[in-house]
Amino acid sequence: MLSLYDNLAAEGLPSRKVDADPMQGGLAPAGKQLFKIYLQPPHTRGQSGQMRILALVSREERRVELIMAYTHAEYPKQPSPREIKDRLKEAGQG
Repeated sequence: MLSLYDNLAAEGLPSRKVDADPMQGGLAPAGKQLFKIYLQPPHTRGQSGQMRILALVSREERRVELIMAYTHAEYPKQPSPREIKDRLKEAGQG
C-alpha cells in the first residue's frame, strides 16, 4: 500500500486514491487550491481519532504543500478562516 506522500507524489490532488475535498471560501492564493485531506490513523477510534491535513496545491508547479495537520478532537469542525490564513502566512503563502 502506498503512503499518503507516495500517492500525492504520483497523482497530486484531486486523486482517486486520497480522500480529499477542495475547500471553499477564497483562502488559497491566486492560482492555487486548498484541500482538506481526511485520514484515519491506525489504532484510533471514533471521530476524535480522525485526522485532517490542509494542503495547498499548485497544479501549474505540480506542487503539494502541507499547511497544517489537526485531529477532530482539536477542531470538531475545522480551524477558523483566520487560523487557516495565519498558517498560510507562516508557510509564505498569504
